[in-house]
Amino acid sequence: MKLPLSICLMLTLALGAAVLSGGCKKSASVNAQLTGNWRLILYTQGFTGRVLYPHTDSVVVLSMDGVNYNRWLNGTVYETGTYKISNVKSIYNQQSSSPAVVFSVTSFPMPQIIDLRHDTLDLSMNAYDGNSYEYVRITQGGPLTVPPASF
Repeated sequence: MKLPLSICLMLTLALGAAVLSGGCKKSASVNAQLTGNWRLILYTQGFTGRVLYPHTDSVVVLSMDGVNYNRWLNGTVYETGTYKISNVKSIYNQQSSSPAVVFSVTSFPMPQIIDLRHDTLDLSMNAYDGNSYEYVRITQGGPLTVPPASF
């Protein structure tokens, strides 16, 4: 059975739209899960794999609202910008569609691969010698606009 060219074209376009809309929903879902406030609990350094912890009197918070983010140190904003969720090929598992957050500022120079487990967020630079940051959720919902009484 031969289908006319116009029907084949319409089916191809419909399939393409379905695939693209599924990708957008996935990014939107990841973005919704990231919305909130995250406290840095540790980070690792590139090739050395050295694990570092924030100083005991330092509280570093990443606050995300779906478009904008703030980074806080002890209740004071020290960096603001925008971000977006993109799908990138991860060097860690070679998947072509690992979600990553792309920040607008140079302190995060590369896409950060997202690994979200319950209330733990790992952001890993998509590079073999890149840093990795581990956060725990402290609140869910919109970003901080004023520092809370205690983090």
